[in-house]
Amino acid sequence: MRKFIGYFRQFFKEDFHWPTYLAVALALTGYLIFNYQTRFEYTQVRSHLKTGTLTWWLFGYYAANYFGACLLVALMRREGHWLKNPKFWMFGLLATGLLAFDTGFIHHHQWLRAHAPIELRYWLGKIISNTISIVTHLIPLFFIWKLLDRKTENFYGLTVKNVDWKLYWTMLGFMAVLVGIASFHPSFYEYYPIYKPKDESSYLQVPMWLTNLAFELAYGFDFITVEHMLRGFIVIGMAQIMGPRAVVPMAALYCTYHFSKPAGEAISSIFGGYILGVIALYSRNVWGGVFVHMGIAWLMELAAYIQNYFRS
Repeated sequence: MRKFIGYFRQFFKEDFHWPTYLAVALALTGYLIFNYQTRFEYTQVRSHLKTGTLTWWLFGYYAANYFGACLLVALMRREGHWLKNPKFWMFGLLATGLLAFDTGFIHHHQWLRAHAPIELRYWLGKIISNTISIVTHLIPLFFIWKLLDRKTENFYGLTVKNVDWKLYWTMLGFMAVLVGIASFHPSFYEYYPIYKPKDESSYLQVPMWLTNLAFELAYGFDFITVEHMLRGFIVIGMAQIMGPRAVVPMAALYCTYHFSKPAGEAISSIFGGYILGVIALYSRNVWGGVFVHMGIAWLMELAAYIQNYFRS
């Protein structure tokens, strides 16, 4: 625990600047209010799902938020030296582009409509959507690391060094209480669980818990790649260019990434992303974040299953 307290002491000493933090907070507040009042992501961005241009809209959406936060940090601190580094722009565009490519990838649905039984399309679509990041994320990042960024160790934090599991269990226990409280809000149990069982288990002639388990395992895998991109590539990778300034823009981008989810989750993602970003910055690994992130996601699913059980 002392080690992690030391991380935050060091980070606040190196990075905390209240005018910058206030400016970013105000910008995010306005962005949140605008999105949830107008349902901008659903009505404007995700409306392009059927046109085949969703990835490009998401790319513009993510890039505007990320680079906007970076420029705001540079302006408020009057230190934009890293803005002159071509690698900053190249890696920032690669990060937001890959995130948009992964989020907007829908090509497997065409394959499922052509080849999969109708009873399995929804279930298989959910599973593939959560594991396709092997192709849309991990493989491209591996080549970026190999060809352009070998100075960054351990493939952007995929190492178990400096992982204090006791701390993460404590964090998860604290979050379990918050998830339990949040689960009573209508927006929570209307959105969760992510997977709503249909006819898959009957078609496959297996127990429903087995098809649910297959989805939940795939759902959990997706958090490995999310942590690897946000806390790995965008914090550990970009820190060689931006230093500790890499954390706040990542937290802003992470908030935008949650705009399709309930507002409370988008707001909490700012603080969660910030905390995990600081830990990743100094521990140089992402597995602790994976553990917490995956654990919270599964706790939300479990809370929703319990709520639905008692409401049925």
